[in-house]
Amino acid sequence: MDTINFMLSLSRPIIGTPGAEFSIKSTSFDEPLTPQNAQAGAPSTQGSRQGVAAVKIDARGIFAQRSGKRLFELIFSPDTYEYSPRDLTLLCPDLTGSAKVVGMATQRQPDTRAHFWLDDGSVVVLTYEPTEDVTCWSRIAMGGSGFVEGVSVLPGEDEDQVFYRVRRTVSAATVRYLEKMAMESECVGGTVNKQADSFIVIPAVTGTTVTGLSHLNGHSVVAWGAGKYLGAYTVSGGSITLSAAVTAADVLVGLPYTALYKSTKLAYAASAGTALSQIKRVNYVGLVMGLVHNDGIEVGRDFTNMDKLPRLYQGRPVTADEIFEDYEEPATAFPGEWKPDSRLCIRATAPKPCVLNAAVVTVETNDKV
Repeated sequence: MDTINFMLSLSRPIIGTPGAEFSIKSTSFDEPLTPQNAQAGAPSTQGSRQGVAAVKIDARGIFAQRSGKRLFELIFSPDTYEYSPRDLTLLCPDLTGSAKVVGMATQRQPDTRAHFWLDDGSVVVLTYEPTEDVTCWSRIAMGGSGFVEGVSVLPGEDEDQVFYRVRRTVSAATVRYLEKMAMESECVGGTVNKQADSFIVIPAVTGTTVTGLSHLNGHSVVAWGAGKYLGAYTVSGGSITLSAAVTAADVLVGLPYTALYKSTKLAYAASAGTALSQIKRVNYVGLVMGLVHNDGIEVGRDFTNMDKLPRLYQGRPVTADEIFEDYEEPATAFPGEWKPDSRLCIRATAPKPCVLNAAVVTVETNDKV
């Protein structure tokens, strides 16, 4: 006899067990379900992960397969009048690595995002808009070696409130914090830019000493205040000393993190068939960005060889703390390597804001027939 792992209320009740996903329906279409006419079918035999509840997104359900490493959605088919499974991790089967899914939570604003926390303390996030054919995965590892033990979501008007329950080691002691994810509107620069993990905003700081940081004692942190990046420091005795004085400034202090992007294998600019296995290089890259700090993004052929944005913008020098509201410059030369696996790597660094809309690459191929 199977153990029930989850129950979902879709257009009909769905019951998940280790061996199959059962659809409970009446004997006739659109007939009310009663104990006398109920029947169970098994449209999916993937099986679900014990202890991991499924989530409902509109008329669809998402569940963790019994391996704990793959994630499926249940979609109603008008052809069969039944739910069928679709593998959401089909194109990235190594998404979770050796880790397994522990739980999941759903965020609906500003986009539909499903947060899946894993048993290694990291999180994978699915940005999911099926009507637009958007299925995008990203990984989150907490700064300061934080271990995510759970995720909770509360509804909001402009953006939902997302909370991560994080286990950390501070001053050789194990502590647990409830860390709220900043809204996108709070991560666009300005007086206070909330791009750091486990951050705190210390109001009205005058001088160079920032106190009230005991929850980050011993950790390397970054600071933002007075509309600019204030540098990196190490918290000692619950405080840091800024390299330059500020006056009545709200100072944000938190753990740094980076956002990394690596393109897939590029298959462009080949006249003799696919360029996947041909010698090629990326020689120009154009970036189309929204609001971005002039020092907030780097591009390169790998994460060791990275270049910052040009120090000139529209023919004028760029100031140290300048934030562009809209960045669209002609493509610049890119130090790509001649190799079969030539790629584009991009790195953004908190707490400097960066909104990347598109990256356009020019690829030169050495065709071999």
